[in-house]
Formats: sequence, C-alpha cells, structure tokens
Amino acid sequence: MCSLFGILNYANNLNKDQINTIIKVLASECEERGVDATGIAYNNENRLTVYKRPLPSYKIKFNVPNGVNTVMGHTRLTTQGLQKYNFNNHPFVGHCGNTSYALAHNGIIYNDEILRDKHNLKDTQIQTDTYIAVQLINENKSLDFKSIAKSVEELEGYFTFTILDDENNLYIVKGESPLAIYHFKKYGFYIYASTKEILNKALNRLGLNKFKYSEIKLFEGDILKISNKGKLSEYEYTPNDFLNLLGYGYGSYSYDRSGIKSQKSNADDMECSYYKIIVEYARGLGFEKKEIDQLIDAGFEIEFIEELLNDPDELSMYISYISSKGDVYA
Repeated sequence: MCSLFGILNYANNLNKDQINTIIKVLASECEERGVDATGIAYNNENRLTVYKRPLPSYKIKFNVPNGVNTVMGHTRLTTQGLQKYNFNNHPFVGHCGNTSYALAHNGIIYNDEILRDKHNLKDTQIQTDTYIAVQLINENKSLDFKSIAKSVEELEGYFTFTILDDENNLYIVKGESPLAIYHFKKYGFYIYASTKEILNKALNRLGLNKFKYSEIKLFEGDILKISNKGKLSEYEYTPNDFLNLLGYGYGSYSYDRSGIKSQKSNADDMECSYYKIIVEYARGLGFEKKEIDQLIDAGFEIEFIEELLNDPDELSMYISYISSKGDVYA
C-alpha cells in the first residue's frame, strides 16, 4: 500500500518554493499509505536526480533546486526488501537505450523471480519486486509506449507505475492500483497522488481547491504520457489476466465470502491472490494473518479490511472487539 505523488509544472508558472511546498504537502498526505521510506526524482541541469531515504516524509526536508519543474515522488510501505538498505527504496533508476529514467511503483509483483530466470537477467542487490519492471524495460532499445507496454504485459500482480525520463516526460502506467491526477490548465500544471482522497486533502491544505481543475481519467490498461510541454498522449497495453483467471480481480471486488474462504484455505498453493495481498500489507503494519482471518470469519468484506489498513488504530479496535465478542454482528 505505497503511494505515488508528483507535480508537473510544464508552464513554469510555479517557483521553487511553491514546488517544494506542494511536494511536502503531497508527501505528508501520502504517509497514510507508507512511512517506511520516501523518495523523489527530478531533472536538474540536464541530469536526472533521485533523492530517497529510509524515513517517513515528515522527517525529510524537500529542497528541489531552481529550474526544476517536474517532481515524481513515492512513499513506501515495505513488503519486500528492507527499507534500511536504501537501494531497495523508490524511485529506481533505469537506462533504456540512450535514455535515463526513474520509476516508482504502487502495488505488488509476484513473478519477478520467474521473469529474471526467463530473461536471464543479471543478479542485483536490489531485493524489491518492483525492480523487475526496470530490468525488463532496460532490455529494450528505447523508452517509449511500445517498450513500456511490452515490459508490463509480462508482470503478474497489481500495480501502477510512474516513469520520469531525463527529458521531463512523465509516463503513467495504470494497472489495478489507484491513481488520481488533476490538470490546472489555466495555471499550467498537473498534480497527482495515489488516491483522490489524498489528493483532495493536499489541495485543501494548499488552497488549490479554490481554483478550477479537471480530472484526467485513467483505467487499467492505459499508458498516459505527459510531455515536458504538458501535451497528453495515450497508449494501451494488455493487462496480464493472471488474477482474473484465478477469480480474484483486485479492482472489481467480484467475489463472495465463499470464494474468499476457499481462497484463504488454498492461499499457500497460490502464487497470487487478493487475500494474500491484504495479509501481506497487514503484516507490514504489525498485524497477524490470524487476525485478518478473524475479521473475514466475522463477516467483514475484504475491501473494507483494505480500507481499515489505512487506519491501523481503527483496525486494532475491530480486531480487539471481535476477539472478545467472537462476531461483530452478535
């Protein structure tokens, strides 16, 4: 349950202080989805720069230099690869042909090791599942719609990626993980975050909710490119249907409790499931698998459990109540 965020000031109407303030507020609001690490990427004087630390965003002083007009950010909830080793944190740097880029990810990829073996990719110290996307993209001759689509179509799991190249073009690869993006056309910038709730909170704190903006709608299978001049172009990729073939579509919630129980009982035999995703996120917050099972057995829908993961205190309250009463509906 990581979070993506960023600003694209293509008209250069925002100054350094304004951009730093926007990034600070966005990162702060994104902490509800991850506090283990924070990172940003930007271009300055024709050089791609990545700054990341194994710290929550409130402990980081954002200070992008003059001349920076696009910043891509990430807050992390660790699921694979310890955050104390900074090379495991986002964004990651890649090189595709003559292009350098930074990539950030929200979600979980389950077939990273399989793909490394399939493509005979070199071993790396980076333990994070996300890095397989970088390795696959790097195998191509150029960074463009086709190379990105070719790479992500092999991934099993769920995701949304942001990719910033060294010419300040931003790609957004929309999978089943959420993303909200608003365009302030009159003022010449785009702003985005992983959820509308986070983005709206940030706008309210910044006072930007008073100004007119439009929402850019993205759906699973979309790749959006926002050029350094603010121009939009789109492409489509074919999502790997692995989750849907199992019957556990993350975004559709097209399941019933009997399916969840079957899913739970067979979880050890599955490489990927929505149930497993929720359990892994819960573990990252300090909750045990048996506690999530108690919620499901008590009648909680699994999507509601996902919402509770945004508020660990409330989740703890429900778990304590069920442990003492046996059933929330008793």
